[in-house]
Formats: sequence, C-alpha cells, structure tokens
Amino acid sequence: MTTDPPRAAIDVPACVSEHLKELRRCAFARGRAAARAEAVSAVVRTVDGVRALDLSEQLCLAELCPSVIGDVLVYRNSGHLTASFAATLGPWLGGRLPRVAR
Repeated sequence: MTTDPPRAAIDVPACVSEHLKELRRCAFARGRAAARAEAVSAVVRTVDGVRALDLSEQLCLAELCPSVIGDVLVYRNSGHLTASFAATLGPWLGGRLPRVAR
C-alpha cells in the first residue's frame, strides 16, 4: 500500500495556470501537508507483514512540495495526483514492490 500524498492547501491546477512563470508560488509547506502520510506510516509499522510506501520523498523537497516536477503537473486537486505524474512513479514503485513468484 502507499500512503496518501501530501495534501495541498491550494487549488494546484488553478495556481499553476495563474503563475506559469513563477511556479514556486504554487509550492506548499511539506510539514502539515505530509502529516497524514507520516501518521499512516507510523500505524502500519505496528502491523506485521504490512508495509506502506510513503510517496512524500518523491513529491517533496525537505521543506516544500512543488506543484510541478520535471514539467509535469503533480496534483489534479488538493490531494490526488495527475495520471501523468503517477505514470512517472512507475519505476520507483516497481523497485519497491515485492516480487511474486510465478
């Protein structure tokens, strides 16, 4: 399972549309935005055999979560990733999922 992505307190697509030349204005603080993911990870660690992948490291820098990464819009609203950005996570996810014997 994966944790929820950090939640933006802004309308990300609207912000990016308004500030195409100043995308930093659409970044948001990581602390509160990633709190839910951190809480889920802490609970999951108490359950044997269950592991949660926290996407925060892929979505945020140390202090900020950008709304655009590598020219791809990250969020389609405050808490859901765009399909385009989710597709960029394929290799990262594939490297962390357990291999199943066939």
